[in-house]
Amino acid sequence: MLPLWPSAVVQENLYNENYVNVVPKTREEIKKAVLDSAKFYHKELGLKGAKVKIGFEDMIIFRHGYMDQKKNHDGSLYYPIYINKNHDFYNSVATMAHEMVHVKQYHKKDFIKVDGVDLWKGNNLDWLPYQFRLWEMQAFHDEISLFNKYIKYKEYLSPGMLFKADLYLHAFLPYIIVLLIVGYGWILKSGIVRLAEHFGK
Repeated sequence: MLPLWPSAVVQENLYNENYVNVVPKTREEIKKAVLDSAKFYHKELGLKGAKVKIGFEDMIIFRHGYMDQKKNHDGSLYYPIYINKNHDFYNSVATMAHEMVHVKQYHKKDFIKVDGVDLWKGNNLDWLPYQFRLWEMQAFHDEISLFNKYIKYKEYLSPGMLFKADLYLHAFLPYIIVLLIVGYGWILKSGIVRLAEHFGK
């Protein structure tokens, strides 16, 4: 079920007490943790048979990661995932959760690309803005629960909130747009009423 309220921003099941493990800090420690989280998410999402290859790239600060679907020489499929190597531990393992949800979507054939067009369960929804694309909404939503499960499983201190710009944008943009539309409608209506009053005299 997709969220109707921006609950994706709020971390549930906080694990702020009795944490045991020290949060990875160095780049190498974070890389190892990301690879470890990928195994955890792979199992949690039931991705048996789905081959995932993970890499780290130097990306701009607002880009967290991305994934793709490619073919091996024998025709079998695999899913390369690339994570921003400049991000901290929490953002990195949360991004991995997000991208692994996309792997599941591809693997189950819910989300496919045909001639560069995004198809969600057979429907061409490529025209939708990023924040309204159903595969992204599902990935942002599921990312939170997966991330929390991993943090709790590894007994790390929870950050309480994830400082991911795209997560906040996803959560609040639809409501901002609705408010803008309502506000514009109110201004338009007020203008029409005033014009009617002016010419009605």
